[in-house]
Amino acid sequence: MREELTLFFTWYNQYRPHQGLDGRIPMDVYFGVKKEPPSFETRGDNAVPLRLVVTYHGGRKHLPIVELEQAA
Repeated sequence: MREELTLFFTWYNQYRPHQGLDGRIPMDVYFGVKKEPPSFETRGDNAVPLRLVVTYHGGRKHLPIVELEQAA
């Protein structure tokens, strides 16, 4: 049970963006880290191709880590 709770709290505080925190994660807010969201064009002639990458914290399917990466 401790291992599951540790995995959940780590995921919740370090990987899950929160709507109430303007899409930031709690650890960034707590430590005062200011990150600008990436800016890129997704339509038109200057569109940047993106790839959706989903991994799972600790291999647990109920703890997804969702990221957008620039495709090659």
